[in-house]
Amino acid sequence: MRIAYFHSHAGLKKRSYMKRLIDTKGSCPVDLLYQDAQFAIKVVVDVIRHQNPE
Repeated sequence: MRIAYFHSHAGLKKRSYMKRLIDTKGSCPVDLLYQDAQFAIKVVVDVIRHQNPE
């Protein structure tokens, strides 16, 4: 997911943001950004919880 935001991929390459947007069957671009943000936050929280189980 990070690759699409921090590295440019022209066209519809597998990891490009535009390809991901098309693969979601035309969802709203803002919705895709929101979903990515929620997923990223969840991953960070899970890592923190795993490192500090108490």
